[in-house]
Amino acid sequence: MTRENFYVLVDKTTNSVLSHPVELPDDWNNINGLHSFTDEQLSDLEWAGHSNFAWIKFDSSFPSTYKFANDWLIFAKESVKEIYAKFRWIAESKYILYKNIEIKIDDRTKTTILLKKQLMSESSTDTFSWKYNGSIIKFTYEDVIRISDAINDYTQKCYEVEADLIERLNAVKKISELKKFNLNIEWPSNDYR
Repeated sequence: MTRENFYVLVDKTTNSVLSHPVELPDDWNNINGLHSFTDEQLSDLEWAGHSNFAWIKFDSSFPSTYKFANDWLIFAKESVKEIYAKFRWIAESKYILYKNIEIKIDDRTKTTILLKKQLMSESSTDTFSWKYNGSIIKFTYEDVIRISDAINDYTQKCYEVEADLIERLNAVKKISELKKFNLNIEWPSNDYR
């Protein structure tokens, strides 16, 4: 089950929020596969021997009866920023699609493309070979330039999405405003065909 919301751990006995907004963990306190449970099951963990705890979706429906520690909002915003940075890294490290070929965006690929671009600009080499799905593809110098530009463009656009999220988080002054943030982020297109 894909979840688009942040969750917080609460103590129902003290009506206290115990965690910052996080992705729902896979495992918690000897409960495996939290993602497979419904929000109703997560909101009452008595069935798992934890009658005073619950994982509750942190969105506009979050009950106003729960108390937050002093400075909770400051640290909660930082926790959300860390999650967004992780998601940006995942998006950025995926691949670009160039001429229907998926080109991974890892450090090795970036270094290879930069070296090929430099070497091909200084030599008479017209093409270089690239392996994709068990086939060998020939890239021209023009291809190398376009691939390099696409990688740079896509990476920069991913950072811009994260920067916008951080700017919006920095503007949050109330806990109720933080409830508007979720894990459903629209990353830029990686299609550079």
